[in-house]
Amino acid sequence: MSAAPSVARPSLQRAWRTARGGPGVIVAGAALAAIVASAALGPLVAPYDPHQPFVGQPFEPASFEHWLGTDAIGRDVLSRILAGAPGSVLPPFVVAVGATLLGAIVGVTAAWCGRAVDWWLSRVVDVIFAVPGLVLAVLAVAMFGKGLVAPSIALVISSLPLTARLIRVTARVELSKPYVEALHVQGTGRLAVWGRHLAPALAPTLLAQATIGFAYAMLDLAAISYLGLGVQPPSADWGSMIADGQAAILQGHPGQSLAAATLVLATVLSVSVLGAHATTWAEGTDT
Repeated sequence: MSAAPSVARPSLQRAWRTARGGPGVIVAGAALAAIVASAALGPLVAPYDPHQPFVGQPFEPASFEHWLGTDAIGRDVLSRILAGAPGSVLPPFVVAVGATLLGAIVGVTAAWCGRAVDWWLSRVVDVIFAVPGLVLAVLAVAMFGKGLVAPSIALVISSLPLTARLIRVTARVELSKPYVEALHVQGTGRLAVWGRHLAPALAPTLLAQATIGFAYAMLDLAAISYLGLGVQPPSADWGSMIADGQAAILQGHPGQSLAAATLVLATVLSVSVLGAHATTWAEGTDT
């Protein structure tokens, strides 16, 4: 009677260690948690009005009053970083989730509905795939005006084909396995096969694509704002802050651009590390 707990406990401990990962995963998780918290609470806890000029002298260095210094017109850089966090993190998240879900729907539909549907969907996906995402985002801004809504929708469309292709291949491999035919013989419906068996098999691919999609979307939207086509003054996100501080770099004041660029890079790396670990863990638990 006492042997079962002693056997089960190490198994649970191993599962926890595998899910937790190594030091790199822990650091990435802590960094991403801090970034998400800043996106959720940043505008509420900013020490100064992020749009108010001359809360300090122009280009003040980091101090207890201004932790990241001030910009060219005396605005607090930390306050602008915190105020710009939601606009820097939320749109890439929406793009990644939207592209992954729509790509999964297209891929599964192509794999499941026969050759004719597969052929037409594949041709549509090929056409979309031929246009680079950043180019499509810039075209969307030219057509619908500046801001992040139009380029975000464009990036969802441009990111959809890669996910659709991967899901189509993975779903076709899974549907060709003997257990799927056995389920159909037993009278199991298509929706039940999808919900209970196919979706878990596709989960690692979807997770990997979502994290990759977030990283690319964040870089693309930061580039849009850097070019002056995204968030408009006096508001700011991290991409526009890199552009705003560019001239100050030549004057020996790289603080604003460096802080914003570091946060973009840290977010992308943290999501990529956690996504790779979660995908590996999901593949392990699925076997």
